[in-house]
Amino acid sequence: MLVGGGHAHVQVLKRFAMRPPPGARVVLVVDRPIAVYSGMVPGVVAGDYRIEEALIDVVPLARRAGASVVLAAATDLDPVRRELSIEGRPPLRFDLASLDVGSSVRGLELPGVAEHTLATRPIGRFVERLEARIAALDPPDAESGGAGAQRGATIRVVVVGGGAAGCELAFTLESRLRRAGLRPRITLVTSDAEPLAGAPAAVRRRLAARIAARDIALRTRTRILGAAAGLLLPDAGEPIGGDWLVWATGAAPHAFPSHPALARDDDGYLLVRDSLELVGFDGIFAVGDCARQVAHPWVPRAGVYAVRQGPFLEQNLRARLDGRPLAPYRPQRDFLSLLNLGDGEALAV
Repeated sequence: MLVGGGHAHVQVLKRFAMRPPPGARVVLVVDRPIAVYSGMVPGVVAGDYRIEEALIDVVPLARRAGASVVLAAATDLDPVRRELSIEGRPPLRFDLASLDVGSSVRGLELPGVAEHTLATRPIGRFVERLEARIAALDPPDAESGGAGAQRGATIRVVVVGGGAAGCELAFTLESRLRRAGLRPRITLVTSDAEPLAGAPAAVRRRLAARIAARDIALRTRTRILGAAAGLLLPDAGEPIGGDWLVWATGAAPHAFPSHPALARDDDGYLLVRDSLELVGFDGIFAVGDCARQVAHPWVPRAGVYAVRQGPFLEQNLRARLDGRPLAPYRPQRDFLSLLNLGDGEALAV
């Protein structure tokens, strides 16, 4: 039972298609038939890629792997009874299961945030809503006679979150809207003393220089306590107004699965061993942003780790089926990060 269409599961399905696991019935459970490759989302926002180029249609991929597909939301997993609860359907029993369901965004429970902001997760919904707004703003031309925004119109965008996601969105939206003939007024809001607070000093200096050069307004040491229509409500000072309010405050765990027997860390992420299996339950795996390795709690919520976990997950699923020892996943300490600044420019870390 593969629950979720994340980066690791896409690789498992591809490998199963090339070499089907003998004697196993594979079932994929997803609430959406299309997965978005998160690494390309800033490029989509910047206009470097068409949205279609960043989409993975997991259903035909699953079919090629010989897997059945259940298009419905999973609501809970019982690791003792080995049952997956699914919205509107009877529970499904399993022998082996893997969870690759991603994460949510911090602060969605704050008053008005879920209703009045563009939250960056779930990624698929964020991209759809953002692309719809950008399409509605396209200036009309003589051929199309469209009803978009007038060329030169000012669009106020407030991005909450000073991490990599928030910084990339501030830059890529500024670039995309400016090149569409509009006048973007971007404000980046962070509760830290500066954006990318955990990055090396040289990176922070270069980023600060680009923020100034692109005329992006910066609000530091500002915590947002809620939102209303067109307004963000900070912990001090006047409300911050914007036509678009983008919520990019970093990852938070999903409530799924909620079974009390499942071990979680203090933040609420599922705890897994080096085999990528849940603590206390052999044969139930969790990968990507929904899980945290007990032996490596420092691993950040970054797509590179989900991608690297894919081959280990596939190998260990086969090992469980065959009764062989499982391989440990050892996360790498460093990885190349490219911060998309729009206009064909990036900051490499």
